Amino acid sequence: MIVYNPVAARQWLLDGAADEYGIDETFSATELSIAARLEELLAALRYNAVPNVWTIRLPLTNVLIWRTANGDGVDGGGIVTADLTVNDQPVRLATRHQGFDDFTQRGETSGIEAAVEALGHVAGLVKTEVDLLRRALTPTGVYTMLGVLEWHAVRRLRLLGDVVL
Repeated sequence: MIVYNPVAARQWLLDGAADEYGIDETFSATELSIAARLEELLAALRYNAVPNVWTIRLPLTNVLIWRTANGDGVDGGGIVTADLTVNDQPVRLATRHQGFDDFTQRGETSGIEAAVEALGHVAGLVKTEVDLLRRALTPTGVYTMLGVLEWHAVRRLRLLGDVVL
């Protein structure tokens, strides 16, 4: 559903996108700024605007991050949503809450490296949620399309009187 190229993302950010979207050393978990600026990066990548970095494929139509807050204000985290179109109906999947320190592997990662990791984290979250939806909607013991075609071929051979092994 998402094709994400971290090498191309790093180059895109180095080529000026980092300056445009405020990706500097303050883009880090310790500054609680990843979710806010990630929102801007996802908006910049929306609708395959930078296809060599981030491409979404149908039925996925959009990926958003919704920043969250606690009693003290912004908590630096958020919830990622994935919008899909399934049977001509809009579906929105939401991840579990992602804390300020979930977007990168190490809390001290900042700047462009943090942005590259955070985008990869979001792509992984969306993939997981879509896979879970697929598994939930696929009944167990159901033939795949190939299985159905094979079953029809066997049935047809039997109707013609051929021996099927």
